[in-house]
Amino acid sequence: MNSESVAVERETVVGTGIEVSGVSVALGEARKRIHVLDDVTLHIPRGEFWCIIGPSGCGKSTLLSMLAGFVQPSVGRITLAGEPVRSPNLRRAVVFQEYALFPWLTAVRNVEFGLESQGVTADRRERALAVLERVGLADFADTYPHELSGGMQQRVAIARALACEPEFLLMDEPLGALDALTRDQIQELIGKLWQQFGQTVVYVTHNVYEAVYLADRVVVFTARPGKIKSIVDIDIPRPRDPANPRYGKLIAHLRGLLTGEVSGDT
Repeated sequence: MNSESVAVERETVVGTGIEVSGVSVALGEARKRIHVLDDVTLHIPRGEFWCIIGPSGCGKSTLLSMLAGFVQPSVGRITLAGEPVRSPNLRRAVVFQEYALFPWLTAVRNVEFGLESQGVTADRRERALAVLERVGLADFADTYPHELSGGMQQRVAIARALACEPEFLLMDEPLGALDALTRDQIQELIGKLWQQFGQTVVYVTHNVYEAVYLADRVVVFTARPGKIKSIVDIDIPRPRDPANPRYGKLIAHLRGLLTGEVSGDT
């Protein structure tokens, strides 16, 4: 089954995913407005994993912020599961590069925080512990963020996002601050968790290897104001094997799109 038929099957079963329709955005004061995104239209079927890559400053993180409800488009419309995005809510979880953990709370209490915001009282700690176990941190539940490595802190941040059982998981360069080995380990973990939990994922990255390893499709943006240059299907079966010749070809193609050396589909 190819990626197109998988997308159709998922959408038929679970309904609408993410719709970005003619979105443009300008930020800043009237005399210093910066045109960040220009006429972006995307349809992301529910349950798929999409990565967004592009030059620095092209609006990748701004688009993610609009999906989260932190920023409103200047023009156009965004809907998730058929509902307009007007403000943040717990159906959409965000994982940032900076971890954003509360330093005065233990790992398990950080994970519980989202559940507490949902009004969950019964079995809250048990649910938080169960998700920490999924990310390999069951033995570190009662440690504080400063006692954990960067990779472990990011696992806590991911566990906190997943504990709320969001429909949409938005990730903004979540591995950007990690060393290469830890990055590879958590990249593999993210792929496994997505297959287990099944959220619709939008993942911003500068790393084309990461995009090819994780994504169903990769959206390539132009320089600011960001426009969609290409959407590339990652047609490699999972689990992904970097030794697959197609893997290297897709990485080269994405790099070519970023540098302007190539255009269009593979």
